Amino acid sequence: MKILQRNLYPILLVLFLVWMAIGVFPLYCYENDSMHVLAGCGIMVNQGIQLPPIMSYEYNMQPLTYFVVVIGTKIASFLTVEHVYCLLAWISAVAFTLGSLDFVNKVYRPHNKLHLLLALALLPEMYAAGMYPNSAIPAAASFVWALCFIWNRKYIPGLLLMVIAPLFRVDVVIVYPALLPLFWLRGESFKKSFLFSAAFALSIIALLTLCFWLLHANPLESVVGYQHWNNTIERRDVILAILGYYSIVYLILLPLGVGFAVRNQVFKHLFLCLLPICLLHFVYRSMGCASKHYLYISPFVILLGTIAIEGISRRSRLVKSVALVALIFVSCFSVARINTQDPSLNYRLPVRYAFKEIRRGDFKWSFGLGAGQHIPTKDEHMLGTGNLLYPFYIHYFKKEMVLQMEAQLGYLQAQKGVCTLYAINNYTDDIALPLYLIESGFKVSNITRGMNMHFGSRESTRDRNRKINKGIRDYYLTKGNRGIHVVIIPEELGGKITPNILRRIVIENKQSQSPAYVMAGAYETAALYDEIVEKNPKFKKVATGLYQLVLDER
Repeated sequence: MKILQRNLYPILLVLFLVWMAIGVFPLYCYENDSMHVLAGCGIMVNQGIQLPPIMSYEYNMQPLTYFVVVIGTKIASFLTVEHVYCLLAWISAVAFTLGSLDFVNKVYRPHNKLHLLLALALLPEMYAAGMYPNSAIPAAASFVWALCFIWNRKYIPGLLLMVIAPLFRVDVVIVYPALLPLFWLRGESFKKSFLFSAAFALSIIALLTLCFWLLHANPLESVVGYQHWNNTIERRDVILAILGYYSIVYLILLPLGVGFAVRNQVFKHLFLCLLPICLLHFVYRSMGCASKHYLYISPFVILLGTIAIEGISRRSRLVKSVALVALIFVSCFSVARINTQDPSLNYRLPVRYAFKEIRRGDFKWSFGLGAGQHIPTKDEHMLGTGNLLYPFYIHYFKKEMVLQMEAQLGYLQAQKGVCTLYAINNYTDDIALPLYLIESGFKVSNITRGMNMHFGSRESTRDRNRKINKGIRDYYLTKGNRGIHVVIIPEELGGKITPNILRRIVIENKQSQSPAYVMAGAYETAALYDEIVEKNPKFKKVATGLYQLVLDER
């Protein structure tokens, strides 16, 4: 028993990492931006290095991500670009977890390291990051370990990591001003801390400029692109992303941590935490639509969470008991409101057991055990309750998506000759299946941008520079004697396939003798498409999320 007590912290840490790994597999990128990143990487693997890639997503803001994935795939040829990207995210998430723990332990020295581990485990993005591949994770890992090195006065490796981090994803520089309070907290005078920070800033800018130039990337173009989101992201999306990041628990712990920090007069620690947190929330105040946008502030949020938990631990037995019961309830119990009329929501709660269900109109209130209320951020699948089941929830979702994409790929590979694939330009349906085709060896050619000959839509030069894929209207995938024409339907016509769009596809293909298909890249859109196609005799379902135009009925 004494051995267990002495080693409780590392044992629980290992269990946390193993628990997180459940949602890492299968290795699938379910987020649309990542799919477009991987399309560019797959093309470079198959067709050689092109800078920037002929298909990509915001190469200018994350060039190193592309190179690491491409080089990793070349070295481990038995893996696809998707596998390498997922493994990169997972390894980076583990590194970020360990780095965040080390950082908080260095700068704060909690009385009980279990309080620190609990504070980390209660922040959803710390475990969601490993299951949700994106370039912010290696950037965050590089950043937090840079802080650890700098705290230990190992300036050269710290500086190098602070240069590497923005090459993975440039927006990490938003939290770089944290260097100023870090130097101050370490014991330097405020003047010297300012000079140290300025020297680091100038060095980072100079080295980053050189690196981006060598990689043929211009992050300033991405800054212009980000401004676009100011006009497209709704306030509701930002609020949901913040809720998904902090969860109900941290919306309580964070102000408590600030209060206890003031009470304990640890003002330098408070400055260290609040400066990057406030900066990031200010920058993303109108475009932070996904929980991943707040990943960089996690070490500082965890520090305040640790202060809060230590403060609670010193309260009365009643306070501690209430806090424990509330924590168990939020972590284990499922409380959800489900729209029973929306088939796209059927997958939302795969791991649950309902004790009680109440129906009111088109909605069902459910209470039980397992994964609870889904928080619909723009990119991630976050939970409001039942977070203990989160890895199983994500594992189930990924498994369903892999089966869907394998079914689509298997059907197309069994066909011969040429065909046409139609998809709505909603940044998921238009890339999910083509990505699998690229990974299987198909090459991309004859890309048409701007004007689409079928549907008549034009993208501006600014939009085309912002997102290379955004202006793509059609292209060809070729492998041996196989040819697949991919046609992207402008999103101006709607974010999903409609009966009207299906009629237009029929008209476009009246004179063609080659098969034509409509593809759905996401589980939820496939569920909606099933309903629409069932009412249209011109189309038949040939695989999950893949629908063929019936040629003999023309």
